[in-house]
Amino acid sequence: MWLGNGACAQDSTIESPSQSVDASTGGSGGSGGTGVTCTTGVAETTTIRCTDACDNDDNGTADCDDVNCCALELDCDVATYCGQQAAGNPWDGYLDLDDSQLEGLESSKLPAGIHPCHAPSLVRVNYAVDGDTLDVTDELGGDTSGRVRVIGVDTPEVSHGDVPADCYADEAATFTSQLTDHLVWLTFDAECRDDYGRLLAYVQIGAGTNDSLERQLLRRGFARAYPYGGNRTFEYLFESDEQDARDLTLGMWGACP
Repeated sequence: MWLGNGACAQDSTIESPSQSVDASTGGSGGSGGTGVTCTTGVAETTTIRCTDACDNDDNGTADCDDVNCCALELDCDVATYCGQQAAGNPWDGYLDLDDSQLEGLESSKLPAGIHPCHAPSLVRVNYAVDGDTLDVTDELGGDTSGRVRVIGVDTPEVSHGDVPADCYADEAATFTSQLTDHLVWLTFDAECRDDYGRLLAYVQIGAGTNDSLERQLLRRGFARAYPYGGNRTFEYLFESDEQDARDLTLGMWGACP
C-alpha cells in the first residue's frame, strides 16, 4: 500500500490524529506490524494533515479524523464546518452547472493535492472524450489547454474502431458530456502529466462538498476508484464513494454482469 506524506500503515486499529503510534508496533499489542509511527495530527485513513484543532465530524475528538472532512480540507470556519458546508450537486439528476459561480470561486479553497504540481486553473470544456477524459481550453491563457485525464477514477472504455464499448461506458461518457461548453476548475496533485502527455487533474464543478466530477462519477456508479502514481490525496475518500454506489447497486454496479 502506498503511504502518503505523514501517513501510517493500516492495521486492525485505525488511529486518529490524536494517536501517535501505530497499534501494531508493540506498545498496544498486535503482530505483523510495519514499525511505522503515525504523525500526530494525521489520521491513518487519509494523507491530509489535520491541524485545525476542531471537531469537524462531531465525534468528540478535537481534530479532523474523518476522511471526508480531511480530504476536503474543511476547517473551523462556520462556512466550511464539516456537515454544514453546502453540499452542492446531489448524487442524482442532472448537474447544476453555473459558469458565473465558477468564475467567482476562490480557487485556493478548492480541494487539491497536498503538494500540487500546478496552481488551480479555470478552463472551458470543449469535448468529453469519454467519462474520464476531457479536451479543454485554458480560460486565462495559461498552459492547461489540451487533453485532461481525470485522476482518481476510471470509467468503462468507450468503443474504439472494431472494439465494442464496455458495459456502461456510453452512459458514463454521456454524463460527463454535460460539462461541454461549461467552465470547470482543474486542481492538481503531485504529478501533472502521464506517459501520454495528458494533463492529470481533479475537476471541480462548484464549491460544494459533492462538486467534484470524480465524486459524482463514483457515487452514481459510473466509475471505479483508480489511484495512480503519486496522485492519491483522495484515495480513501474515492474508495468510500465507490463502495456507497456498490452497496446501492447504482449505475454499472446494478446494470453490468
